[in-house]
Amino acid sequence: RAAWVRLVNQAGGIGAAKAAAGADFTTRDEAIEARSAIVAAMDAIEGTASAAEYPVLAALRTALVRAVSAAAPRLPRLMRLDRPQPLPALALAWELYGDAPASVPARADEIVARNRTRHPLFVVPPIEVLVYG
Repeated sequence: RAAWVRLVNQAGGIGAAKAAAGADFTTRDEAIEARSAIVAAMDAIEGTASAAEYPVLAALRTALVRAVSAAAPRLPRLMRLDRPQPLPALALAWELYGDAPASVPARADEIVARNRTRHPLFVVPPIEVLVYG
């Protein structure tokens, strides 16, 4: 039983590491959170690994950390806004991204989708937005 549990844990950890290394993360926060969770899982797996398995698992963990760490800085950060009242998505997008006017309508749509807003004129706080750069 213990060998079976170890095998399943190793297979799961290896699969998660490979998936995360090639994943298309939406935000920097998401990438870092995934990296931290998988590194913690890999640490647990390495603790039960044999002498032959350990170097392979350590190399996989290193590759995962490098891949996600390289991708994370290029991703937008997630910011939470606590406004006193609802406001239109377009006004919020203009306030946040107005320095690139052509992108404002798309960013307003992004705000509506990210916050699962019923109507774009009433984005209810707290509001999650992406911060680029």
